[in-house]
Amino acid sequence: MTGFEFQQLDRERTALIDHIGACERILKTPLPLVSSIKIRHFIVLFLGSLPFGLLNRIEAGWLIPLITLLVAWAVLLVDEIGEELQFPFDLDGISPLPLEDICRTIETSVLGVLPRDESPAGPR
Repeated sequence: MTGFEFQQLDRERTALIDHIGACERILKTPLPLVSSIKIRHFIVLFLGSLPFGLLNRIEAGWLIPLITLLVAWAVLLVDEIGEELQFPFDLDGISPLPLEDICRTIETSVLGVLPRDESPAGPR
C-alpha cells in the first residue's frame, strides 16, 4: 500500500468513525417527553378550534367536518412521522432503518476494494 493510499484509507476510516458517533448521538438523544406532550397539546388545541375558524369562511356547513377530518389526518400523520423519526434504530417501529442491508453493502464495498489472491490454493 502506497503512502497516498494509506492516507486516503485513514481519511475514510476517520469519516466512518465520525458517522458512527453521529448515529450514536441520534440514538441517545431523543426528543424530551415534555416537548412531545406540548406538541400534542398544541395539535389538540388547533384541531379543536379549526371548525370554529372555518364557520365564517365556508358557506356549505356540511364541508366543515370533512375539511377538519382531512386536516386532522394530515397533522396527526406528521406527528406520527415525527414520533417515528425520534427512534430511527428501533426494530419495533413502523419503518426501522435497514441496518443489515446497509452493513452488507458496506462489507461488499470494502471487500471489493481489497486485493484478492488469485492463486489456486486460495488466501492464506
